[in-house]
Amino acid sequence: MILAIIVFVSIYYIHQQTTLIRLSYQIGKNKEILSSLLNENSYLMYNNSKKKTPQHIEIALVSNNLDFCIPDRNQIVYLDTDEARSEKISKTNQAGLFNIFGISREAEAESIQY
Repeated sequence: MILAIIVFVSIYYIHQQTTLIRLSYQIGKNKEILSSLLNENSYLMYNNSKKKTPQHIEIALVSNNLDFCIPDRNQIVYLDTDEARSEKISKTNQAGLFNIFGISREAEAESIQY
């Protein structure tokens, strides 16, 4: 009976040790994968920042032999700035508040200076 308990405990101990060794190998493997991914990430970040430089863009444009010309007036599109957009939004919000109650906005006039 005691011999069976000793055999069972020793088999359980061996199982724990093999599981521990297997997990330590997996941890080491995961650390290597993490290290290689971090190296690849830093390499890609460097290449990304390098390709955004004006020199690289110029070289890419020259190598593709693209013909650029000055645009006509009708080809230029002007976009609203953030300030103009926020003014439009605030005006529509104010008008919307009056429209909820069925009241229209009062007319605003500028004074004339003599």
